[in-house]
Amino acid sequence: MRFISKFPRLGLRTARREATKVAADGFVEIVQPSLIVQFEQHSLVQSDIDAAAEHWPEKAFTGRYVDEDRITLQPVAERIGVLDTVEEQKRRGWSDEERELVEQYMLGKDNIGTDFIAIEAKLAPLPWPTYAAKELGLVSEALAYELENENRETVVKALEAAEQVEELVSA
Repeated sequence: MRFISKFPRLGLRTARREATKVAADGFVEIVQPSLIVQFEQHSLVQSDIDAAAEHWPEKAFTGRYVDEDRITLQPVAERIGVLDTVEEQKRRGWSDEERELVEQYMLGKDNIGTDFIAIEAKLAPLPWPTYAAKELGLVSEALAYELENENRETVVKALEAAEQVEELVSA
């Protein structure tokens, strides 16, 4: 799930607090790590900027500086932050349950819609199965490579569909 904030580094504390226990040797052991909710700008894409501009009016982005001309405002892209729970899961080593806990925590916050929103992630379509393999006449080879190496479900399905079309055309 992807969330956009009207603040570049909005922090919403932790979805779950750290739990520790003191071992017999006196060392503190973390038995349950905290789940930190922090918006960043490192994975911001154009669809995030568009969603923010669509959701919040221009005046909602407070604290924007003005260029030397004293007219041009700081770009909205520099004022927003993003939190993608799937990316955070990979980056922080969360389990699926922990990622879902963070998502439920975010959706239950009283400032959702005001300070941040949930959006549908818009991914660019994969070009490989749609033009390169067909154009080069390498659909079967691309499918064999994909199955043996990457085995990405969406790519395999697209290549299988392209292979069926290719078989129908040649038959």
